[in-house]
Amino acid sequence: VGATPDFDGADAQTCVSNIDTRGVWYKVEGRGAVIKLEYQLKTVGLGNSKVAIFKGSCDNLVCWNSIEGEDHYYNENDVVSYEFLAGNGEIFWILLSGEHWYTVGQYDLKMREHAVPENDSCDEAISFQAASNQQYSDKSTTVGATPDFDESSSVVLSSSCIANWYSRGVWYRFEGNGAIVRIEYQLNSVA
Repeated sequence: VGATPDFDGADAQTCVSNIDTRGVWYKVEGRGAVIKLEYQLKTVGLGNSKVAIFKGSCDNLVCWNSIEGEDHYYNENDVVSYEFLAGNGEIFWILLSGEHWYTVGQYDLKMREHAVPENDSCDEAISFQAASNQQYSDKSTTVGATPDFDESSSVVLSSSCIANWYSRGVWYRFEGNGAIVRIEYQLNSVA
């Protein structure tokens, strides 16, 4: 409450709902990890919570991404949740706002950093060799993993091996020995 509009007609971009949108700013410097951002504007019936992420400098902002939550007329807005890889030294400008000039109020913001797993890419896959009656076991995490393919990848376009182009996972490589191999995998949810 009390924030002023952040853009005039000359520099309104696709990252903001309206040029008269008011909000508060955060500057984040990346450390080579995945950042999880959760934002909830604590209003009822005044419009959606909105997160706009920019790169560049304050006098030359470039819209990088924009995420909008849902407004509920009888309950608080949904939490806007977004994860992105922030490379070492990479600067992001984050604008927390609402959908309209009058969408203002108290808010909750949480930002957490997750390290990228060592086997996040195919080239960095953990190798093991299958051997008779031996078991390989690993307990690790996919939290912090980055998307494995881009939207136009031929693997995505021609394969049913992955759920979608932005699926994130970790990689393993094994060499067979002519025996049957059984793979078991269980994903445990983390908040």
